[in-house]
Formats: sequence, C-alpha cells, structure tokens
Amino acid sequence: MSDEINSNFFLFSLVGGIVGGIVMAMPMLMMSFPTNPPTSNMIEMISLAMGSPSLLIGFVMHMMFSLVYGIIFGVIIYLLVNQFNQNVPSLLYFVIIGAVFSLILWVIGPVIVMPMMMGNKFGHNLDQVMLWGATMMGHLIYGIVLGVVVGYLQQRS
Repeated sequence: MSDEINSNFFLFSLVGGIVGGIVMAMPMLMMSFPTNPPTSNMIEMISLAMGSPSLLIGFVMHMMFSLVYGIIFGVIIYLLVNQFNQNVPSLLYFVIIGAVFSLILWVIGPVIVMPMMMGNKFGHNLDQVMLWGATMMGHLIYGIVLGVVVGYLQQRS
C-alpha cells in the first residue's frame, strides 16, 4: 500500500462509479411507485424526466450520472487528502465520505431536481415521501459501494 494517492486514482473513481451505478440500478429496476405519470420502475422515472419513455435512455442516463459522480467523488477525496496532507485514508474513510456524498446527491437529485423536472410539487404527498425513502436507500448503496471500490483499489495499488 502506498502512502500517497496513486496516479490511477481517478481511474479507480471511474470504476467505482460504474460498479456503484450497476449495483444501485438493480433495486431501481425492481421498485415502482405510483407517480405522476405512473412508471413501472425508477429507471423509467429517469427516462420520463429526460422526456423519453425508453428504459434504455433511463439506464444510460443513470450510468452517465454514476460515472460523473464517481469522478467528482475522486476529486473530493483527492482534495481532502491533499488539503490536510494525509496519507491514503482507511477504507472506512472512503466509505463515510461516499455515504455523505451520496446523501448530498440524493437531496439535489430526487428531492429537488427530479420533482421539478416531472412537474411535481415539492413533497406534496405520502407517495413522494415513500419515493424519497427508497431513493435515499439507493443513493446510500451507491455511495457505500463507490467508497468501498475506490478505497479498496487505492489501497491495493
């Protein structure tokens, strides 16, 4: 294990984003909620927010977000480690930062932006609150998997 952030760190962040996105997509494909308009699963909700009924479009957009957020996560970790002149943090550090990062993404995405894109009012009914709970769990799964993958790859290099 190296004491410094590896030169492949941003590649590790990309891999973490892909793995986290795939793991997060599995429960998203199984969960459905009565939304306006009705959807068969949460990936379809992404499609509809983008103006398309295609499940493929929703999955591609989900994976694009996962990749971009993986890179942003890498930048955050890189800046935190360099700002405080730390050695490579423990795996737990990566997981905690991943979880916090994913909760921030959750507030920005499903809680604020997606309802506005789909024409729903902010927190207007119980279905929306249930949807937020499910999407929060999905985002936590993403953040934890992202942190584990990036931390593991960094520490193994």
